Amino acid sequence: MVSFIVYIISRPIDTMTTLKVTLGFVVGGVISAIVGSLIAMQLSSQILKRIFGVFLLLIGIWQIIFTIISSKGSNKIYKANINLIKDK
Repeated sequence: MVSFIVYIISRPIDTMTTLKVTLGFVVGGVISAIVGSLIAMQLSSQILKRIFGVFLLLIGIWQIIFTIISSKGSNKIYKANINLIKDK
């Protein structure tokens, strides 16, 4: 939902595109909720806990990697700006 709000705010208003994106989010969310609930009812709580734990671990690793990569890129930009200032 947050990604949808950011998408809507960051783009110029185009009614048909907004409608298509909204329908895509709604249909995808409803189908995913139904399928997810059906799968969850068939699994034990122990398995669900482990799946959720692995999911959180993978998201955490992804966040760390993304932070390292983005900080290296911003550091290069910072150094380039410093060099431009020194050259003046």
